[in-house]
Amino acid sequence: WTERDGRRCLWNFALTY
Repeated sequence: WTERDGRRCLWNFALTY
């Protein structure tokens, strides 16, 4: 993921969780 998309990165993390 990209640092700019920090929020999206978190979203992806939650999805993989």
